[in-house]
Order: sequence, then structure tokens, then C-alpha cells
Amino acid sequence: MVDLDPAAWERAWAEDLHPLDAPLAKALREIGVARGRASLVYRSPTAVAEIYCYPVKPARAMEAASLALADALGAPLDESAWSIRTLRAARRGNPQTVMLAAAERAATAESIERWIARSGLRLMGAEPGGARALAAVAATTLQRGGGRFAALRLDDDGGVLAASIDGRIAFVRSLGLGLNDFVEALTRPVRTPSGAQTLSLAQARAVLERVGVPEPSQVVDESLGVMGSDVLPLIQPALQRLLVEIKQSLRFGLDESDRTELTIELLGPGAGVPGLGETIAAAVERPVVPGGRCAATLRRSPRMSTLAPSARRRIMGRRATMAMRAGVAAAACLAAWDVSVAMTQERTLRAQSDALAAEVERAQASLLAMERASALEAAALEGWGRIEASFGRRADWLAVLREIAAVTPGEIRYSEVAGGQESGSPVATLSGVAWAGEGEAASGDGPIMRLVDALRTSPLVDRVELGETQRADMD
Repeated sequence: MVDLDPAAWERAWAEDLHPLDAPLAKALREIGVARGRASLVYRSPTAVAEIYCYPVKPARAMEAASLALADALGAPLDESAWSIRTLRAARRGNPQTVMLAAAERAATAESIERWIARSGLRLMGAEPGGARALAAVAATTLQRGGGRFAALRLDDDGGVLAASIDGRIAFVRSLGLGLNDFVEALTRPVRTPSGAQTLSLAQARAVLERVGVPEPSQVVDESLGVMGSDVLPLIQPALQRLLVEIKQSLRFGLDESDRTELTIELLGPGAGVPGLGETIAAAVERPVVPGGRCAATLRRSPRMSTLAPSARRRIMGRRATMAMRAGVAAAACLAAWDVSVAMTQERTLRAQSDALAAEVERAQASLLAMERASALEAAALEGWGRIEASFGRRADWLAVLREIAAVTPGEIRYSEVAGGQESGSPVATLSGVAWAGEGEAASGDGPIMRLVDALRTSPLVDRVELGETQRADMD
């Protein structure tokens, strides 16, 4: 393992990853690898990995997921590296399609390709680090069937929280911190009666694995004189941030009646941190139990590929070239064999040689077709760029209207639904009447706020603003 300075990691992206050449070379020397093929799991500032759920069949869900993924990435998918997989298709009795989507900007994907190439390796696959964890946690919640269930996975670099209601996913959220945030916090100076003490990264990681979230009177390191009361102030900011993200996700993702029946399963490396589950349970006032099957689910999760377009073309071209060379070599072997066999076999061998020659010609034609396809792809991308520059961002209003209809409470009746462009962005305006039940208007939990909360969680909606409202009492 080669530890990297987080500041250097952030700076490396602006320098085409050249500052990471030496650490990669060191890691390859330690494991004795000089050349070969590589599959990369990485994290970058521009990578996107999301779970999308839609009450439609996979084909329509794919269209909506493509729009949402492009919006989350901030770039057209035809100019990016992306992948979308169906985790579960809608079926009778559970009309929900669950999609796993990952994307990377082309410039970042090309930087990763060049970085791996400089090390002497050939990049065969690249996957954003959080994609497989998202799929594993979503699969875990779906496997639980009926009831109200949530799964929380904490890894070194991030976390995932998902919840399901009677076998249907209610939400899946990526958390903005992981166990490394706690490790980094533990490397800050610890004030003890004998003076300030500073733990190394290895010592801090060992302390987190051994004592986790300690009691104030607990001995953390007897040799250094470090107690739980010395450690708690260091990890408190990271712990508080984690608890806030969990509570806010549950609050806005589930109704209060669903939250009161919820059971949370703690998965991944975070499940092995002592005291963490108990701390979360006390904060959310729901039982938190350790999980034991997410590792296998993680291995079975689909692999997502965000290879750069140049890498994809290189792999396809290499495969076609290998096929052509194999055809030529086989034809040469058959020609040599033809000399040594009896005259009675000559006719058969010539027919086989002709067939192999045809395979070679087809392989050469495939290479030519790939070159033409690449040229057509470049021309199409240029055309789409000109269209977008002329007309600005366009919305799939049919998908938007269906989403509005799906999340609108029954107490709301629209008098007008209007769409248009403002500052180059699509904007929809909803006007209508809402009937609030007794006590709902005063509590702020009426149908209007339920609609606003639902739209804010929709993958098709970037921002929701509540305009002018009027209240009237009716007998």
C-alpha cells in the first residue's frame, strides 16, 4: 500500500496526473509488475455514480436515467464516458425499474488513460469507486422484501445509505465522508496530561479499528497516555457530520410512519468500528444491526466501465488486429501442411485455405469500417455541439410531465402547467389549488410541501422554488 497526501491527490488532477507517476511506479515495483493489463477503480472530482428508480419498464427507465445522468455530470453523454445497467426490471406486483449509472467527463477519462499508459500498463477497464457500493447496498435493501428497511455502508472513501419499503427502493444516497475522515481526524495533536501526542496514519487507523468511538474513561493507548476523552473531540466533527447526513436522508426520504418501523443494517468496513453502530442508533432512535452479506453482494455487483473513447477504440482495434493475425497464421500453417499430405487431400485443404483467406479479408474490412465509424462519430458529435450552441439546453418535456403526474398528491389540482426557457435553461411553472386537511397547513406538512419534497428528490429536477401561495378556509 502506498499512502498519498490528500492535497497532492487533488493537485494531481490539474497536472494530468503526473504527480502520481512516481507513487504508481513504486506500487508496481512492490508487487513485481512491469507490464500487463490493468483494471482501475478510482475516485475523481468529476466522476458520477447514481442509482435511479422509475415506475416504468426498462426501456423508458433507460431514457430517463440517461437524461438524469447527463444532468448530474454536467456534460452530454455523447461527449463523455458512461455506462448504465439495469439492476432490477419492473414486473407485475412491483412496477419499479432500478438502474445503476456511472459517468466520467472525457477529459478526465483521457487523463486516466495516459497515466496508466505512462506506467507501461494497458488500461482495460475503469470504474468510479462508489458505483459498485451503490449497487451492493441497493441489492441488499431489495433482498429484504417486505417491511421498512435501511442499509448503511461505510467504506474508507465514502458511504451509501439506502432504504426500501415493502421491496421497493425509497431512496439511495451517497454520503460525503468515509472512515478515512475519522483516520485523518485522529492524526491531529492529542492533548494529554503528559503533553501533546500525534499519531501516524497507521497508528490512527489501528486506533479506529480497535476502539472506534470510545467511552470518555476508556484507555485508547496506554503507552502514550491517550484516553477516550482525549480522542472524542478529534472525531466529533466527522461523527456529527455523518449523523446529520443520515438523519436528513431518513427525514426527507421516508414518511414519519415509515421511519418509526425502520431497521438499519450497518455494512462494510464501518460495521467493524466499535461503538459506531450504537452511536448511530442513539442518534436516529432506531435499531442498528451489523450486516454480514454485503461483501458477497459487492463481488456480484455489475462492473461499470467509464473508459475513455480512445481506450475503447484501442481495445476494439487490438482485438480486430489479433483476429486478422490469427487468420493469417492459420492460413500459413495450412499451406505448409498441404505440401506434406497426400494428393488425395489436396482439394480439401485448398478449400480450407480459401475459407481462412476470406476470414482475413473480413477482418481487414472490419478495421476499415471501424475507421469510418470513428470519423462518422466525430462528425455527429460536432453536429450535436453546433445544435446545442444554437438552441441551448433542451428538456424532455414528456418525461418531466410524467414525473410531475407521478409525484403529485391527490389533493392538488393544477389550473396551469407551463414550460419555457430562462437564461438558456428549461423551466416549468405549476399553478393550481391544494386541499389541506385539518392541522396540515399549520404543521407545514400539507400536500404542497409533500409535492415540493418529492420534486426535489426527482432525478429530472434541478431546483424547486415555491412561489406565491394563498390560504383560504372552507366550510
